[in-house]
Amino acid sequence: MARAYQDIIYDLLGQSDIVRRLVLTPEFWKGEQQEGASAFLEKRKADFRRFRQRH
Repeated sequence: MARAYQDIIYDLLGQSDIVRRLVLTPEFWKGEQQEGASAFLEKRKADFRRFRQRH
């Protein structure tokens, strides 16, 4: 049982590296993500209106 648990933990840790690389890319910090992060740091409500497309 301990080996199976260890395998699961190593698998999860490996996935975090993929997520970390995704989050650190410049593409991630464009648009909505940047507005959300800025609003959080400035303690204000995020304004996503400019990102909505009208059909």
